[in-house]
Amino acid sequence: MKHSLIILLATFVLGIPSVASEGLRLIELAPGKRVWLTAEQVYKLSLQNHFSKGVCAGFIDVTKHPENVGRPMQSLIDFGKLEPTKQAIVNPIITLASPQPLGLRDQQIEGLGLRYYGSENGAKAAQWIQNEFTKMAAGRNDVTSALIKHDFAQPSVMVRIQGHGSHADQRVILGAHEDSIVGPGADDDGSGVASLLEIFRLLMVSGFVPDRTLEFFAYAGEEGGLLGSGEIAHEYAQRKIPVLAALQFDMTMYPKNSNLVVFMTDYTDAGLTVFVGKLAKAYTQAEVKVSRCGYGCSDHASWYRNGYPSVIPFESLMNEYNPNIHTTRDTGDKLDYNHGLPFVKIGVAYAVELANLEE
Repeated sequence: MKHSLIILLATFVLGIPSVASEGLRLIELAPGKRVWLTAEQVYKLSLQNHFSKGVCAGFIDVTKHPENVGRPMQSLIDFGKLEPTKQAIVNPIITLASPQPLGLRDQQIEGLGLRYYGSENGAKAAQWIQNEFTKMAAGRNDVTSALIKHDFAQPSVMVRIQGHGSHADQRVILGAHEDSIVGPGADDDGSGVASLLEIFRLLMVSGFVPDRTLEFFAYAGEEGGLLGSGEIAHEYAQRKIPVLAALQFDMTMYPKNSNLVVFMTDYTDAGLTVFVGKLAKAYTQAEVKVSRCGYGCSDHASWYRNGYPSVIPFESLMNEYNPNIHTTRDTGDKLDYNHGLPFVKIGVAYAVELANLEE
């Protein structure tokens, strides 16, 4: 009853778009289980899934691509055989990582307020994120950025560091979702976007030049059923763009006083997960564990669904997730920026090791 009341109050206060403006959406609740819902019902479902399952979204909006039921995994390499080999490049970069700039980034994102994907403020947040990437890339003519428009207000952000090697056509992807569904979303997923920005900053400061092309995405509309990432991954699959791997950061700074990195084993590539786990052990002091997050719980599922290897390192076991997400209590004072540092180091190592992987 309490959870239903919170959902109704949030719907009233935030002014969710009407059925007339958005129409019905085809929502996949689980493989083979679909239902048509209004925009308001989708919003309520996202909130309810947090309270009952502790997940973001927990479903996939397949309105635009109902025929997209998954492609065979298209792994370009055997990740299970890989070992960390780029210590000489990675270690000097990650020594520059610090909780202070990471925390500042998260505070700035929290300060943007509610980043609901159907709102003007959600669109402004995307523009702010793109501007921050652009400022950090000043002087690099191999870095470009774009806002990817969708059929809702908030665009996704894409930043590309062009590869310079013989495999420059292959993409190594890092992502997080920029939208929040209630309140400022400091952890969900301000922490993921802050991690992306800090990883990018460290790569820019170091002057790193990748062989493969690196792409950073701040996805729009994750809370509405992986909307932005779903469209992007589908487009990549349609165009047969070779993606070596896609990593997702969705919540990286809770709980406090912990040194833990958890890898979700569902809707991810097993070999890639093993390899990124090796990176975590090689480049951080964090304890590594595994857990399961459920269907459509974040944007990695969009890449997996379209046949690309994906991986998601997460801040906690699912039964210990941040209870403040999807509420106005999801604020920075509940977080520990030191807990976010291993994720930044993992992201740097992932980018360097895979972008400059020798075959």
